[in-house]
Amino acid sequence: MARPLLIFVLMVATTGSAEDWSRFRGPNGSGVSNATGLPVTFGPAKNIDWRSEVPFGRSSPILTADRVIVTGSEGQKLITVCLDRATGKVVWRREILRDRTEKIFKGNDTATPTPASDGRNLYVFFPDFGIVSYSLDGKARWRLKLGPFHSFYGISSSPIIHGNTLVLVCDQKSEGFIIALDKDTGRLRWRKDRPQAKTEAYSTPIVWTPQNGKAQVIVAGAYRIDAYAIDTGENLWWVGKQGTAPISTPALANGLIFVTSWGADKPAYPPWDTIAAKLDKNKDGKISAEEASVDPDWGDHFGWADRNGDGFLTEDEWNEILRESVSEHGLVAVRAGGHRRSNGDASGLAL
Repeated sequence: MARPLLIFVLMVATTGSAEDWSRFRGPNGSGVSNATGLPVTFGPAKNIDWRSEVPFGRSSPILTADRVIVTGSEGQKLITVCLDRATGKVVWRREILRDRTEKIFKGNDTATPTPASDGRNLYVFFPDFGIVSYSLDGKARWRLKLGPFHSFYGISSSPIIHGNTLVLVCDQKSEGFIIALDKDTGRLRWRKDRPQAKTEAYSTPIVWTPQNGKAQVIVAGAYRIDAYAIDTGENLWWVGKQGTAPISTPALANGLIFVTSWGADKPAYPPWDTIAAKLDKNKDGKISAEEASVDPDWGDHFGWADRNGDGFLTEDEWNEILRESVSEHGLVAVRAGGHRRSNGDASGLAL
């Protein structure tokens, strides 16, 4: 049974100086608050205004003017809890039953994406179900079922809101996509497949608005950064040569987009012969899940390496992993904006 967590709120969180924190990493994913008077130190017995037990989940809480919202799960129940921001008392709790329980890495779960709010309504995403919208008084407004997904580590991107549009990115092993919904009705405004995103990614997008143009959704995916017109979904520009498995949210400052990704200058893992000699005990030229289980690391992560999900790791699959691991990596800065070339390609203005 999933263990409950305690949510702690600093004393300054209920003061007039604290702003809303309405999505993952706060205003446009910046991770920066304009609140002042924050304590230098805090802990279970110091500078804490209240604490409240909540269901287990890996999502972050969000804050509206007078509410704190968290998500979690208990067995088949997918839970959204709304607490009073001043007292920590539960204002309401809503439960839905998951449609399925997708097998993902043990370090993740379906209550990982962080909710989003427009200040009047609330939007939660559980990969084992889909998107559900509530009013801030707990009334169900609409729901959109999504999935199943093909992500060993689990879909972790959180929904974001811009104007009347809710945007969600679902990058996975195959058939990744981005969708935009009418936030008031749940109606699909557009959906764009992301065939270039051929492997998992976990980053939550941000929004960039040109000085003389319309808002764009900036997505950090495997191997490239993409910009989509938020009103139509048109893929306006992109920059390639990025690494794989981006987790952090892009940051925007002074017209530059900062993105991190994973990669290496040389293969990050040993060659096939080395790993086969260690794990292929029956010498049949492939490694089964049972054979991999003798190694704690490979046993836990076998589903990531087994690209086609047939229960075996082959030399071809391993060599694909080795090729993926060699790529640009670390922190890159991209000048926001781009253009489409006459041949239909598009690219960012600069790296």
